[in-house]
Amino acid sequence: MNNNLSRHWQRFSRISPRDVRAKTEELLKESQQAIDSLADDSTPSSWEGFAISVEDILQNIESFWSPVAHLNAVMSTEEWRNAFNESNPLIVSFFTRLQQNHDLYKKYIALSQSPDFGKLGQAKRRIIELSIKNFELSGVNLPKEKQKKLSDIEDKLALLMNKFAENSLDSTNFFKLHIQNKEELEEIPERVVKQAAELAKKQGKSGWILTLQEPCFMPVMRHAKNRNLRETMYKAYVTQASDLFSSYAGGSNEWDNSKNIKEIMDLRLEKAHLLEFANFAEYSLSLKMADTTGEVNTFLEQMVARTKEAGVRDANELREFAKNSLGIDKMEQWDLSYASEQLKISKFQLDNEKVRQYFPWEKVLEGLFLLVETLYDIVIEKIEVPVYHTDVKVYQIKDKGSLSVIGHFYLDPFARENKRSGAWVDGCRTRHRRIEKELETPVTYVVCNFPGKTSTLDSYLSHNEIITLFHEFGHALHQLLTEVDVHSISGFNGVEWDAVEIPSQFMENFAWDESILVSLSAHEVNNTQLPNDVYQKMIAAKNFHVGLAWLRQLEFSIFDFRIHENWSPKMDVMEELWKVQEEVAVIIPPRWNRFPMMFGHIFASPAYAAGYYSYKWAEVLSADAFEAFEESGVIVNKEVGNLFRREIISAGASRPMKDSFRKFRGRDPQINALLRHNGIL
Repeated sequence: MNNNLSRHWQRFSRISPRDVRAKTEELLKESQQAIDSLADDSTPSSWEGFAISVEDILQNIESFWSPVAHLNAVMSTEEWRNAFNESNPLIVSFFTRLQQNHDLYKKYIALSQSPDFGKLGQAKRRIIELSIKNFELSGVNLPKEKQKKLSDIEDKLALLMNKFAENSLDSTNFFKLHIQNKEELEEIPERVVKQAAELAKKQGKSGWILTLQEPCFMPVMRHAKNRNLRETMYKAYVTQASDLFSSYAGGSNEWDNSKNIKEIMDLRLEKAHLLEFANFAEYSLSLKMADTTGEVNTFLEQMVARTKEAGVRDANELREFAKNSLGIDKMEQWDLSYASEQLKISKFQLDNEKVRQYFPWEKVLEGLFLLVETLYDIVIEKIEVPVYHTDVKVYQIKDKGSLSVIGHFYLDPFARENKRSGAWVDGCRTRHRRIEKELETPVTYVVCNFPGKTSTLDSYLSHNEIITLFHEFGHALHQLLTEVDVHSISGFNGVEWDAVEIPSQFMENFAWDESILVSLSAHEVNNTQLPNDVYQKMIAAKNFHVGLAWLRQLEFSIFDFRIHENWSPKMDVMEELWKVQEEVAVIIPPRWNRFPMMFGHIFASPAYAAGYYSYKWAEVLSADAFEAFEESGVIVNKEVGNLFRREIISAGASRPMKDSFRKFRGRDPQINALLRHNGIL
């Protein structure tokens, strides 16, 4: 193992929350001194003179700070929270100053105008162009007083977004429903019941404890026959981190995110105005594939128009089934998942929990690795290095031909307390080559919240969880298989945010192929592989109620984009959500549903703010990309796979994604593949 990786594992294993503040201050002091030297008039305005050194500084900070932010997300103890909250403002402030450094900005301008600019090569020119744009979007040309104002806004936003995430996690961790009568758990999958019993035992109680964590909440909502139980769980879930959480779940009003949302939205609008954008949506699009707010709005409106009829049909079918087969005259929100699951079982003879029994975690992971090894000519091997939790494993990726190491990833798959919900991938260290030094290969985190094993049961995945795993691993491959050697545009760094989901959503398609699913399977009782008749039922049910699912995603997307395009300090996010629901939804949630208070995608991170539409936008491109494999006649086609790797995955942000897509498909993207895959065409 090379020295720089050895140092990485040692640093990760030894990192302590007690040391974070001092080490952050030391690193940023050294980095600022280096920046000051690079911005000096005596430093030449050349790639080797200063630009590559800036990239080195960015790499240093990421390699230190990313593990801190990661551990705060997956081990959110009071110690780690305090360490993160003390130091994150220092990081934010440093980058604000960096992006407002006019002397450094002038050097990038001079380099872009020099006779040598055209000789730099595509990747280096792209970095210079994106750097100039980022300087300008950070207010480098603003008067000093406005720069100070912008800096204050960035500091406040960082604090508010982190507080939003903490409130969400605290409310999720707080709720524990103690059940003492097993009859109340009728029809809930046995694995969930056993996990609930083990949790109760750990807390010194008899009976069972249900939580709002996904591996517990979703199976309860889909399978619990007890309608009162579903109602209790639903009301707690949809009022998390809100003014109603104390009423419905007994939680603290201190976790109410409504004030945080208001302040975040006000500050984003103020930021946009300082940078001379009409609204935050316009600012957000300045680094995306979509060119105008009108283009995004038209895209979303067209998607709703194509989907609404199917959604109405799905809703009517669900209501009729609930009334005639389940005896539910008035279907409530806490009946939707249960009625939908029962209808699917009735219509397709497909029980998702029985399908789960075919997919043991280890076998699924082995099959996923085999798929990507075949597609991309790589080898994946587990290695033994220090980790931060017993659930976590570390793997290295090698080139199949040369056996040289390409990158590494941490895999943290299972749900646990003090770990943020959801699934995500983030860079720990980006691929980067310093001048005349050894290449630093990428290190990435892959994080999910799947049900872990109990004392009596191994971990098995539902098909939806398999899709999630494939999705996140697509993100990881984007970061790990890059061939760009400079930090800012390597992997998914610098990629337009409405294109960053292409590799992930592309990977989801493979989770529907029969040969692949069979390779992932081994039944928990008799070790048999997935039978063809079960697979055919899965395919028959693939687009079950896709209209309702799409309308839900489009509702989120339109809500997000609309509030960021039209925000004023007098607006109320709940009222705006209700307006969108009246236009888009065919099953409208109750007014006490506080969904935005947990909408971390847009309120706990700047990435998806005015950008949630990216999921559907990128889904168009990813479906079109996968159609190239279908057209070849061989789904696991190495030739097409290597073309996709070379033109999409490996290219990073070395060119605009529109150009990368054209390189792969030979044309602009088309929507027909997505509509066909989902039965909408």
